[in-house]
Amino acid sequence: MSSELEQIITKTSRLHLLYVEDSESVRESTLEILKEYFDNIVVANDGLDGFEKFKNNDFDIVITDIIMPNLNGLDMSRKIREVNKSIPVIMLTAFSESKYLLESIKIGIDGYLNKPLLLEEFNSLMQRVLIKFDEHYFKSYQEELMIETIDKNVIMSKTDLKGIITYVSDAFCEISGYTKDELIGQPQNMVRHPDMPSEIFDYIWSIIPQGDKWEGELKNLRKDGEYYWVYAIITPDYNHNGDHIGYTSIRRDIADQKKVEILNASLEMKIEEANKSLSDTLKHTRDSIEYAALIQSSLIPDNALFRKYFQEYFVIWHPKDTVGGDIYLFNELRDDNECLIFCIDCTGHGVPGAFVTMLVKAVEAQLMVHIFNNPDMVISTAWVMGFFNNTLKKLLKQEDASGISNVGWDGSVFYYNKKEKLIKFSGAESPFFYRKPDGEIVTVKGTRKSVGYKQCPMDYKYKETLIENVEEGTKVFLTTDGYLDQNGGAKDFPFGKKKFIQIIDDYGEESMADLQEMFMYEMAEWEEQIENNDRNDDMTVIGFTI
Repeated sequence: MSSELEQIITKTSRLHLLYVEDSESVRESTLEILKEYFDNIVVANDGLDGFEKFKNNDFDIVITDIIMPNLNGLDMSRKIREVNKSIPVIMLTAFSESKYLLESIKIGIDGYLNKPLLLEEFNSLMQRVLIKFDEHYFKSYQEELMIETIDKNVIMSKTDLKGIITYVSDAFCEISGYTKDELIGQPQNMVRHPDMPSEIFDYIWSIIPQGDKWEGELKNLRKDGEYYWVYAIITPDYNHNGDHIGYTSIRRDIADQKKVEILNASLEMKIEEANKSLSDTLKHTRDSIEYAALIQSSLIPDNALFRKYFQEYFVIWHPKDTVGGDIYLFNELRDDNECLIFCIDCTGHGVPGAFVTMLVKAVEAQLMVHIFNNPDMVISTAWVMGFFNNTLKKLLKQEDASGISNVGWDGSVFYYNKKEKLIKFSGAESPFFYRKPDGEIVTVKGTRKSVGYKQCPMDYKYKETLIENVEEGTKVFLTTDGYLDQNGGAKDFPFGKKKFIQIIDDYGEESMADLQEMFMYEMAEWEEQIENNDRNDDMTVIGFTI
């Protein structure tokens, strides 16, 4: 037995466990494992039995199934939280039960474990949960839980007081080109690009040792000699005694957005003005929204996926507020030749819109499980739209006019098979545009029916456009209506499809990087013709070259 496992069992053996499972066979096999860790286990046969035993005993931890008679695991956990808000609750669940994830987050579930129980996953989860029993390390527990959750998506690093790297996330390794072994133990400035003025780092190191936060744009150096731009937030770290022990830096990849500083300037000014006038309560609210923006941005696809499938690409993704209702998703399917791209505009913007994007991400996860479980399935974008429509309406109880909510999305589902040179497209109130190598520009219209709203029938059949023998060099453009509907110009009219297509026509021979710049430049010119012009909506434009 390893020393690490011995330490876990030494601690768990002192804990009083409530284990709830209605299946006798699953219960018996799982108990064989749990008895290796816990000396004191009380077993309940369903959620109702589990809650009654919880009320009459002093437990330290609860492990429960979700689907059970009388009272399911989520409802039992909700009742337990009313009695004890801090007790760790762990769900034993099948992979297909991911639809319960959002409800679990609301309740505050401490972890998920798949059935059958795997020792490696159980040990990893118990290491985190055990920290919760030491009050002095409760802050550290929260930090480690957050790091594990976002490790693969957020560009994050930690250093000691001298700037020596002590931790890097997988996302940091991906963007920098280094491995964790190559980074940990090295000075943070190993990724500093020589173009960055030394005065910036002199200033950073003059304020962060005093406990102040620094945030701003940095140009960093990759291992292969290339560079990348990030927006970084650097904050001091403290241990449980209040001693300053190092720094944490969280970064957002802005390589595809660096050329649009003219648009960001007004937003930065608004944030700066708001910071001066907000009360403490409003400041806490803003901090929560900024953290929500960090979570939302972590859902955005890795740029490496675009590079894998297309010669060139760009993405313009600008929420109207700190968080927004636009989201784009990129999924590789069952081999390296086919992918799905979603460009979606959810109901509303700001916090309400961002919440709907989380629902969209949850439905997308169910969709991908279905696709991977059916390897012979022929992908239809029309079927994908129908899957979203049906699932969203059921999830939000919008099957008929009596439903309380009425939300959904407009947007595009784009399928590409690079081996077969095949494109499939379905749109909900959204077209897509492509430019052939000979200069011809084609507009493909979507269905005039949104997804998920009460007025859309459950069994609505969306239209699918098939494009075969796609020529190399074809340039594709997807957009939500935020760009097309933005007001401006001398008469304060929407930008419109005509001007959008004109940009493609005028600059279609240029690189995608130059096209991105022209899209942003033309929009800035359009908006600035109206004094004190406000952004109408979130904006997303995606372009790539076959």
